[in-house]
Amino acid sequence: MVEGSKRSALKKITYENIIPKEPLPAVLLDSEKIRLVFQKLCNNAIDYTKEEGKITTTLKKIDDRIRFEISDTGIGIPKVEQTPIFGRFYRASNAFTMKPDASGLGLYIAKYFVEQHGGKIGFESEEGKGSTFWFELPVIE
Repeated sequence: MVEGSKRSALKKITYENIIPKEPLPAVLLDSEKIRLVFQKLCNNAIDYTKEEGKITTTLKKIDDRIRFEISDTGIGIPKVEQTPIFGRFYRASNAFTMKPDASGLGLYIAKYFVEQHGGKIGFESEEGKGSTFWFELPVIE
């Protein structure tokens, strides 16, 4: 993530990390694959947030799941283009202006890894205002 840190520093992006005061229950995961999910979501937040924007990460427990969220003040995703966003090679039309050389595989891979862990992934977005991507993993019972 050092590369991401350099890019975000150049863009003067501010960060806020929100973590619970109480320890969270354990989840069973492949740390390398879930680290890639984190990296892909964080890199997207950096890539699609304009200069002097803000990125907020949140970690919390919801029922029997642990949820990680990353919100940005970026370009957002046009409403009519949100349904296929996790599809292989899919990119929203406005994404090309911010990062013309991306493959459109990052969210597809993230979704695959999260689902392989019995989890869910999703997002909320408004064009011109930003996005919040999240994923949830089940806690160990």
